Amino acid sequence: MTTESQEVSYRTQVALTIRAARTALGWSQEELAKRASISKPTIARIEMSGISPRADTLNTLMQVFKKQGVDVEMDADEVSIRYNKTALLTLQNLLNAK
Repeated sequence: MTTESQEVSYRTQVALTIRAARTALGWSQEELAKRASISKPTIARIEMSGISPRADTLNTLMQVFKKQGVDVEMDADEVSIRYNKTALLTLQNLLNAK
């Protein structure tokens, strides 16, 4: 089976994107939930593709990431995650600490 014929559902795309951005910041689900004022179980359900977040919830998450220098863009065919210099330095420090 080739990847060209496979479709990624919106729910899966959101789940992978949220988890990737959160992980890059070195945050736990609990930390993201606290910063976004969203419950930890909601973050967990989103990341497990259990639910599609409401538009306002997704917007809140994207704004939290953006405040940390992580800019996320999603469309039907592509996800783009860009890190500003501060976010890259944070990520570098996290990786060096391990």
